[in-house]
Amino acid sequence: YKLLKWAIEIKNFEKMNDKPIEVNLTISPSILRLFNMSYTLLEGFIVDAFIHYVLTEKGYNLLHASCVAKDDRGIAFIARGGGGKTTLSLNLLRSGFRFVSDNFTILLSNSKVKGFVEPLNIFTYNLSE
Repeated sequence: YKLLKWAIEIKNFEKMNDKPIEVNLTISPSILRLFNMSYTLLEGFIVDAFIHYVLTEKGYNLLHASCVAKDDRGIAFIARGGGGKTTLSLNLLRSGFRFVSDNFTILLSNSKVKGFVEPLNIFTYNLSE
């Protein structure tokens, strides 16, 4: 009588060390992956809410920002979707900056940042001069 089963596995979350946080979401039956909206809704409403809750409990903030760094100093670009965060970051990578994160950045309690692993959102308009 159940429509689907899902499992969430989160790695490297407790230690917040140099390894990236990994989130694996498994949904069965796997046929639901063909219906991308079902998968995206589950991921967006359940996994994201859980991650935000745990980060807040630890005293961290999840910023909707991309981030680059140079000489141990970071620059975060905070904007709404389509606001140019990725484009700015990619242009700075050409100038010797190091990539930290795209779309989401974790602000730690000691004013340091950590990347939130997600696919990099590169489109043709991001790559234009």
